[in-house]
Amino acid sequence: MASYPQEFKEQTVCKMMPPNARSVAKVSRETGISEATLYHWRNQYQEEGKAVPADSSTPESWNGENKLAVII
Repeated sequence: MASYPQEFKEQTVCKMMPPNARSVAKVSRETGISEATLYHWRNQYQEEGKAVPADSSTPESWNGENKLAVII
């Protein structure tokens, strides 16, 4: 199993955050990291209270909780 530096994880998760909001599938193709790993990293950041929308759709379709998280 590959080990990635924390800074690399943060940069990769940032690609899935606003304003970029790229899908997990797209980031997986760009980085070569499995979608399962990216979902895991994203979930870790969400548990830490960081603004990472749970879905990969456009910001207009996010629920109120995700929109508020981005604003905060």
